[in-house]
Amino acid sequence: MIIFNERLLILKTGRSVKVVASRTENAVDSTTAQIEWDILIKDPKDPHFHPLIGSSHPMFWKIKKLSPMRRKLVELQYAGINKTETKKIVAEWNKLTARLSQDILFSKTEAL
Repeated sequence: MIIFNERLLILKTGRSVKVVASRTENAVDSTTAQIEWDILIKDPKDPHFHPLIGSSHPMFWKIKKLSPMRRKLVELQYAGINKTETKKIVAEWNKLTARLSQDILFSKTEAL
């Protein structure tokens, strides 16, 4: 797993929200890769960042049924990120996903 993008947002409440994009590659085929998004929070009293919704959280089983992208949007909303920031993050996700797709396509053509 290679972390290639990280964004830190500090809310008015003092809570810090970190959105981390990492690239995971398939061990069998290096041309297939996926972007994995993690949303971590840290309240002012917490020493470290931690996942917002863990398996013991009441929302966990509700959002587990959603698609991965929708799940991350719900997590952002639940963390307290406003709609403007959410739109910026989604635009950033789309750019990174497009860039990753181009990188994979380029590496496939090089392999030929």
